[in-house]
Amino acid sequence: QDVLEHSPRADGGELVDVADEDDVAARGDGVEEMAHEHDVHHRDFVEDDDVRLELLVLVLREHRLRGGRQDIDYVLTTRELIKLIKYVGLTFHDLPETPFDSPLGEATGAGAIFGATGGVMEAALRTVVERATGKPLQEIEFSAVRGMEGIREATVDIGSRTVRVAVCHTLRNAAKLMAAVRSGTSPYDFIEVMACPGGCAGGGGQPLGTTRAITKERIASLYAIDRNLPHRKSHENPVIQKLYERDLGAPLSPKAHDLLHTTYHEIPPACTF
Repeated sequence: QDVLEHSPRADGGELVDVADEDDVAARGDGVEEMAHEHDVHHRDFVEDDDVRLELLVLVLREHRLRGGRQDIDYVLTTRELIKLIKYVGLTFHDLPETPFDSPLGEATGAGAIFGATGGVMEAALRTVVERATGKPLQEIEFSAVRGMEGIREATVDIGSRTVRVAVCHTLRNAAKLMAAVRSGTSPYDFIEVMACPGGCAGGGGQPLGTTRAITKERIASLYAIDRNLPHRKSHENPVIQKLYERDLGAPLSPKAHDLLHTTYHEIPPACTF
């Protein structure tokens, strides 16, 4: 509660996606056979029980209702999705190759690495450095914010300014960084916190038996996906560029703020000990 003023106001990726999809569906742009936004049902699959809680309780129940309905209708974890696939007997090698529905098929490497601790930080830096300097990045990978250490810190030169950043995972490490923020001694300009060890790759909704080694293998796969995609920076995504050109105008415009940003407020604990 006492550090909310330092929290970003951008929605999580799931809520950004569905807010725009509902808006598109309501206009009938690019989505077939969707005459009305109420015909759209959103099912979200997440790697972490904490994310499920955020989507269904902390965010949706509190204030993310549009026209009397919530942005996301159902949330399943990765583990539950696997069980469902096995239950219905779905075999992927028997399915024909088909394109994703627009606008879900376009992704960037920056989006892929969100699943690794430090990935959100790195994705943001790729865009911030280019936008602030007006020059293309000479080195696109920020290896200083990668790894499985509980807390990592780095400095990044952005033009004439040196920016100090920190990345942590697990709430125990987050508490250490927040204590410095509270006391006014934190030297950092930007802090990323992942609740799960290794980020979503090691999330609580992943298959049981996930070990540190397995998490590291998943993270390596995410970085491999990043390296092999044609677009590796969030602002290079053609769908995002079209979205701003067609609908949102510019970052922080009134409509972008309404659809893509949120606010936080205190939620009293359900019980005290």
